[in-house]
Amino acid sequence: MCLGLLYHREAALANTAFATAKSLVSVVGGLVGSTAALPGFAEVLIADRLDFAGHRIAVGDVTLHGGLAGQVVACASEANLLYVIVEVWEAAGRLSCHSSRWRATTDRAIWYASALDAPIAWYLGDDGLFTIVGL
Repeated sequence: MCLGLLYHREAALANTAFATAKSLVSVVGGLVGSTAALPGFAEVLIADRLDFAGHRIAVGDVTLHGGLAGQVVACASEANLLYVIVEVWEAAGRLSCHSSRWRATTDRAIWYASALDAPIAWYLGDDGLFTIVGL
């Protein structure tokens, strides 16, 4: 009996923590500036900028997601979740353990704002490839 009560108490605490964390996504940030509905998806709002957990992300920013890199083309919000639409870049080679080169593509992806990392630095070389420091 005691184990059953302990299990239910722990499950209730876990559910409360999950609900709290989920609700924080909607209060720790949001879209900044003018918004519009994403064409074809009336429930999705897009903007040029968003704030999330103290970070501002804007169209044109280079961002990292896991082992991928890309450039933000839109910031979006749907059902209190914040994410960015990015032009995903293709890896073109590794320069060192902390820097690599990337090629722009026309491929698009949706990355949640909570899963983004910012590079330390990046630049566009004369050869058209982007160098990112901080991978």
